[in-house]
Amino acid sequence: MKMKLLSTAAMFCFVAACGPASQSELDPQSVADAPGVPIAGVDREPVEWDLTRLYADVEAWDAARLEILERIKPIAAQRETFTPSAASLADLYDQTSDIIRDGIRVSSYASLDSDTDLRDGEKLGRRGQAQAMFA
Repeated sequence: MKMKLLSTAAMFCFVAACGPASQSELDPQSVADAPGVPIAGVDREPVEWDLTRLYADVEAWDAARLEILERIKPIAAQRETFTPSAASLADLYDQTSDIIRDGIRVSSYASLDSDTDLRDGEKLGRRGQAQAMFA
């Protein structure tokens, strides 16, 4: 803990020593060019994400989500009858890793889509559905 505090203090001193002496020395245009830095009085074009590389539309996303939920059912059903062996463990690993990979894709789409407008309840609902899918 003591080492972490010392490291943080050293980093703060380094940043303070290397940074501009005052706020007025900052060039507003160079800061405005930095992604994600809103500056009053500087207009920026809105970012438009192309999520069609993940899914063509929301219906395709929902179909993929439902398909993943169906693929989980046989694995969950094995909970009581599963007998561990090298072959069965390898098969289970392949099934679960494929489901997780596809689930991350579903979750990424929902998360990125909801980040485009945090006021949109439908988008936030899809994000919640993707999170619930992993439960």
